Amino acid sequence: MGLDTIEETDTEIIIGAMATLRNLETNAALNAYTAGAVREAVRHIVGVQFRNCATVGGSIYGRFGFSDVLTLFLALDCEVELYRAGRMPLAQFAAMPYDRDILTRICLRKTPGLRVQYQSVRATQTDFPILTCAAARTAQGQYRFCHRRAPDEGRACHAGLRPGAAARRRAGSRQDRQQPARQCRVPHPPDRCAGSACRGRAGKLTEVYHADHIYLKS
Repeated sequence: MGLDTIEETDTEIIIGAMATLRNLETNAALNAYTAGAVREAVRHIVGVQFRNCATVGGSIYGRFGFSDVLTLFLALDCEVELYRAGRMPLAQFAAMPYDRDILTRICLRKTPGLRVQYQSVRATQTDFPILTCAAARTAQGQYRFCHRRAPDEGRACHAGLRPGAAARRRAGSRQDRQQPARQCRVPHPPDRCAGSACRGRAGKLTEVYHADHIYLKS
């Protein structure tokens, strides 16, 4: 089934959910495409022995606010493949409540001329990140950003949470997922929010994913 492999085609890079974080770190195709951003995103995660065991699927499916892997892939043109639901954008999946579907693959669509950067802030080198940030720029001059944070008390930051909500509610609950997202600063009609596509001042397509603090602007 190829669940533990990373395969490259002419149009995308397909990552099996059982591929390890170490596979990401050392994969030549991924690091060439992202100019080393994938390696940078995972190199601080505990140690090599841990990264040899931890899987990409676990990092994505958990949807934790401190996930380096999720932050990076949210800034890229990425889809997930589920056993029952099929393919969907990663941002849509990250905003969904937990269910019993199975994550099988992460599909990264190639964008010619893409430039990617990833940075994180940690209290110590191998600790969970306090803040993660990824930025991608296309050859046409469009930008896509994602920044996520670990909320108070070290609990998981889930899509759509208001600041501090995770510290007051059990992480991952359905109630948390239904909380309003933060206000987006990108200009858009008031009825086009929570993951819908809007038009910026320049008239070019601007995708705004409020729940995960992701936007693509010109």
